[in-house]
Amino acid sequence: MNKVKEARVILKTYRLKPNKSEQELLNLLNEEFPGEFIFNGGQITIEGKIPDFFSVNGKKQIIELAGRFHDWMELNERIKLFKKYGFNTLIIEYKELKDLDELWEKIFFWKNEGR
Repeated sequence: MNKVKEARVILKTYRLKPNKSEQELLNLLNEEFPGEFIFNGGQITIEGKIPDFFSVNGKKQIIELAGRFHDWMELNERIKLFKKYGFNTLIIEYKELKDLDELWEKIFFWKNEGR
């Protein structure tokens, strides 16, 4: 990606409000795990990458919501980058929002791994 395009993408992501899919996931997180995750909204970056959701429960956990145009190779690179800083990252595809029971299970098991 050239620098101008990259800058546009970064500026576009620097918003304080979640989009519709992010809000739906945030609602699920707040309902099932109250006070444990926050929407980042571009406030925190890690080597220029902007994670979608952070845990605020003492665990170093990140949730990334992948839209239909996300590249899995790029997402795997993000996982490796965040791991370098001690974060455990969960990728959720936007289409997983259609089955909230199954999504809840996925998040629950990921969130509690290592207990």
